[in-house]
Amino acid sequence: DIGGWGCNRLVQENPWIYETVREVARKYGGKRLILTGHSLGGSRALIAAMGGDGTSPDMDVSHFVHLVHVFNPGSGLMPLAWQGNKDKVFATIHLHRIFRDVVSATNFPCQLGGKLNITVYSKHPDTDSCHALDNFCLPAPES
Repeated sequence: DIGGWGCNRLVQENPWIYETVREVARKYGGKRLILTGHSLGGSRALIAAMGGDGTSPDMDVSHFVHLVHVFNPGSGLMPLAWQGNKDKVFATIHLHRIFRDVVSATNFPCQLGGKLNITVYSKHPDTDSCHALDNFCLPAPES
């Protein structure tokens, strides 16, 4: 889903993302909703935080989301789906990525009008891949 057409499909053809956010917000009314995810799950959390691309009223769930932490999320959706939605994002968004991870390579702090906080880390020496979730889960290596 990194290409432009795939990104639009991810935003528009996954209504369960918005339904789930709405259901959780209803079930836990008054509580802060925090979303997290890795890779595709991170992209889906970002989609919910931005309220989709605004083409359907069912996507309007961004006001329920207070905080987002995503790890190496796919980056192709941002230039298209976030275009024009900067004022509809209410959450504080923290994007964590590993240096040289190609999946999340085009996530930039200037996106979303500066509402996107990005921290870049080095690959953990005990992982095989820059994209692996273990980069964020394993204990820090001893110095």
